[in-house]
Amino acid sequence: MCRWEVNNSLADAVLFRAGAIRTWVIKPFPRKPGSRWIMYTNDPAIKNYGLDRDDVGSNFNATSTYQLHSDYPRLFGQLRRVKPPAKDYGRIFDGKTRQIAWFVSHCSTWSKRELYIERMRKIIPVDVFGACGNLTCGASHYRGNDTNVCLPMLSEHYKYYLAFENSFCKDYVSEKFFKLFQGVDVIPVVQGGFDYHRYMPSKTPEALAHYLLDLSHDKYRYVKMLKRKARWTYKAAEPMHCVVCEQLHRDHRVYHHTDMVAVFNGKPPECYGPRWLQRAEEKDGEEEEDEDDEVQEVEEGEE
Repeated sequence: MCRWEVNNSLADAVLFRAGAIRTWVIKPFPRKPGSRWIMYTNDPAIKNYGLDRDDVGSNFNATSTYQLHSDYPRLFGQLRRVKPPAKDYGRIFDGKTRQIAWFVSHCSTWSKRELYIERMRKIIPVDVFGACGNLTCGASHYRGNDTNVCLPMLSEHYKYYLAFENSFCKDYVSEKFFKLFQGVDVIPVVQGGFDYHRYMPSKTPEALAHYLLDLSHDKYRYVKMLKRKARWTYKAAEPMHCVVCEQLHRDHRVYHHTDMVAVFNGKPPECYGPRWLQRAEEKDGEEEEDEDDEVQEVEEGEE
């Protein structure tokens, strides 16, 4: 068991939120011998800037993040195997009238998901709820946090939900994915730093859109996929301080990190840009070179 201590100099562990440290200097205070200073965050590693400073560099013993290599890892949630509920999935399929829903609050992201979806929409309809679209849902208007309204609406009307992360960082899977495993009868379409491509190997937005469109017209395949999803349910993550408390009692080793930037971001960096966009730009460049070659051949022929 652990208890909160307001006097930092008496605490066995002191927690620092990485987002706050970016904006203020850590002032020295008496430190209990053996006390662990733990930096924590749920943000993707790409947001962990401003940590390459003298007052940060060698003061911390451990980290608590979503990253699996963290000293005290804390994921956004877990999926647990369950017995699927008895439902008429054929009737559920027949009642759906819309293709894809997307709840979004940030219109410009590191992952460039907005560009990906823009290209998908040329092939398959995507209804956008929130700040980046013209649809709303529940009291939160766009976030989909009003589960009493938004999730049943997805179950009834939509075949797919886009759970696209705002950045590509290793191990980063946010709550937007896990909340769809709360009895929601919709297929999640995912994109992020987790190794999703092993399961959804669409190389372009257009390929994914065509795949989803084809699946949406195949009742047997869609229902089969929905039943497979129903075998899993969402288990919420333990509060961060509970995770740390448990680990402190279990693991008595004293860690020491001298480079928090490397610990949080990895070496090499564990966040990267949208690879699909890089492939698309390379392809466009090749096509432009081919067009230049064709023009040159015509000019030479005219001479």
